[in-house]
Amino acid sequence: MLPARRSLANSPEVSQTRFKQFSTVRMTTSKSYDYLNRLTMKTCSYCGKDYPDEILICPSDQQPLGGPGELHQGISGMWQGSYNYFGNSEADVPFTLQLEPDALGHFTGTVTEDVNLGMPGTGSVEGTVAFPRIEFVKRMPVCYVVGSDGQLLKLREWAASQDLVCEGDLPHPPVVYQGEFIGNDEARGKWVIEPWEVPLADGMALQMGKASGSWVIRATGDLGRQPEA
Repeated sequence: MLPARRSLANSPEVSQTRFKQFSTVRMTTSKSYDYLNRLTMKTCSYCGKDYPDEILICPSDQQPLGGPGELHQGISGMWQGSYNYFGNSEADVPFTLQLEPDALGHFTGTVTEDVNLGMPGTGSVEGTVAFPRIEFVKRMPVCYVVGSDGQLLKLREWAASQDLVCEGDLPHPPVVYQGEFIGNDEARGKWVIEPWEVPLADGMALQMGKASGSWVIRATGDLGRQPEA
């Protein structure tokens, strides 16, 4: 008969198990119990599944599992943000993201920019998150550039002002956003557009240079909720 186990009143317990191969310790696991001797669990903020305390990484989506008070942000829902260009950091362009996870650590969504300062239309977003890192690619349906008077013009219209001909409206080149969460409801980083070519009607191509800047997004309080129809 095994001896009864005694515990201090109102104290949690920790059980540790060592796995050995001959005399070498290969792995050590720990389980913690609450004051009622129940095995404590941790919940993945990304997929919502519960795991024992000794599990550090969610097997489903590779998100870190933290104890109470640790910050691990789910991505689903609405985010408000802004971006600017290096060299003109005071001209922020507000935008809104609506994101939804669709695979392990992967999400898709939509983006709309400020009607006065940003590009018109609804763009698409696709990215990955592995807390605290986040990366996504933004694609807008029509490419706009800033004219000499500071106004937004379709690329086709701007080319015409330079006596160049584009056949139709071209989509905007992909914009890569990379950054990190700095809290439970905010992430920030840098964006970049790599050099690209604009095909012209005469068979030539217009070389466009690299562009980059910074960005920030913040949770709106509607995480996990879809916008009303």
